[in-house]
Amino acid sequence: MIIEGQGSFVRLSEIIEKENPKSIFLVTGKKSYENSNIPIQIKSLCQNINVTRFSDFRENPLLIDAERGFQQYKENSCDLVIAIGGGSVIDMAKIICCLTANDDIEKSLTEGVKVEDSKTKLVAIPTTSGTGSEATHFAVLYIGKKKYSLAHETLLPEYVILDSDLTQNVPDYLTAVTGVDALSQAMESMWSVNSTEESVKYAREALSLIFSSLKDCVNSPTYDTRESMMKGAYLAGKAINISKTTAPHAFSYTFTSYNNLPHGHAVAITLPFFLKYNYELTAESCNDNRGADYVRRQIDIILDLMGGADIDSGVKFLSDLFSEIGVEINPEKLGMNQSDINRAVENVNFERLKNNPRKLEEGFMLSL
Repeated sequence: MIIEGQGSFVRLSEIIEKENPKSIFLVTGKKSYENSNIPIQIKSLCQNINVTRFSDFRENPLLIDAERGFQQYKENSCDLVIAIGGGSVIDMAKIICCLTANDDIEKSLTEGVKVEDSKTKLVAIPTTSGTGSEATHFAVLYIGKKKYSLAHETLLPEYVILDSDLTQNVPDYLTAVTGVDALSQAMESMWSVNSTEESVKYAREALSLIFSSLKDCVNSPTYDTRESMMKGAYLAGKAINISKTTAPHAFSYTFTSYNNLPHGHAVAITLPFFLKYNYELTAESCNDNRGADYVRRQIDIILDLMGGADIDSGVKFLSDLFSEIGVEINPEKLGMNQSDINRAVENVNFERLKNNPRKLEEGFMLSL
């Protein structure tokens, strides 16, 4: 069930009435939640219901934090999970929901043990426009510095509330990097080897919204641009829920783990490179059964949405856009050196890389 539109947060009351929970487990951010008026609204909407809030976890979800959250969920006999926050918050809530039916998620991730259906319903209420976690059936989590993707159909939230009012006070930089994440998701979905007619439809609509609103949403935001970005991010999430992400995401996780870059910023670093790299594939290097010409046609759609750019102009379009919204992608200016780039290649996430339309040939160099 999707509830959307400015001011739609208050309709959480409809979900609570329908589900009639005895005890709610509320997963939120820390200061961003406390500095908003959401706590007052939650108190009003959840009268006579026990609410246990969980916010004591790191930004990139760690399994040990989720297990601690699940203990609190059990101790308070919770029967509905509500996530209010960005992608990490929603992913954390998904993992906790998964723990209601799975004793050892680590074994599921590392040894292929089957993941059982979640035993609790999840309400996802994003407060940023970018991750698309509210629209997907997977969650990112880290065990140590290694990133995993937990996937199961029941991780798709039962309810989603898209209220752009909740993004009005998001800082410019966070608006920028979450927006870039949504942009990258939509672009990657277009060229993913798993794309379908449905995913391409979602991705094209997402790109149209994001290209037309991201810069203004960062530099001179209005209710309309906030609304467009929230809708675009949701559609990008629906696209990758089908197609999954590709090379830019595959390389991003190391930049996040070792160089402390927010996820969307880490994705931005390689997105212009892979736009051109994938466009210049050959029949021999093509990883998509539909062929190299098909992949180029998909990327041509992206270039058309940029205003009819050719491939080199498309790369410049992205670089200029990132510069205009304050997302630096020059590794040297970010304090990174060639060893950081090499480490990203050595630790690439193969699960995401296999979705890329162009194979990485022997001796591949990531030149940024």
